[in-house]
Amino acid sequence: MLFNLNGAAITFCGILVQYALKYTTYAKENPGAPNFDSSAWAAFEEITLVPAIARARKAGLINEQIENALRSFAKDLRNKYSHFNIQKITKDAIFERVRVKNVETGEERVVELPASTSPTLQIIAKDRLDENNVTKVFEFADRIVQHLFARLSRK
Repeated sequence: MLFNLNGAAITFCGILVQYALKYTTYAKENPGAPNFDSSAWAAFEEITLVPAIARARKAGLINEQIENALRSFAKDLRNKYSHFNIQKITKDAIFERVRVKNVETGEERVVELPASTSPTLQIIAKDRLDENNVTKVFEFADRIVQHLFARLSRK
């Protein structure tokens, strides 16, 4: 965010949420372990975000409301960014009041132009969407991480 790399910041927020879920679930399932158990952690290496959400819920780290918010985050944002599904990210983006000129007749008209009509427009739209959403995504990730680590420190 500091370097205006908003798409990367959004992607990293998704990674942070996934890691925090996995780490805090590992810690909850291995209470009081004096040393890091790499064999216990190995199973967490294979877990993707949605199974990590389910496992954190089972471990009592999150309630139904947070689980639902995380599942929505995974489906509606994190997966699109982690897999760079630009068509899904920009599917509702429209450039309004675009002037289009017919080069043969000189006639000009104003149209709405969906980003989906061009890869170039998709990149431009994604950049604006990233800028508009990065703070909300960061705040969500921050709340989740704080919640998870607070649940550990209470035990």
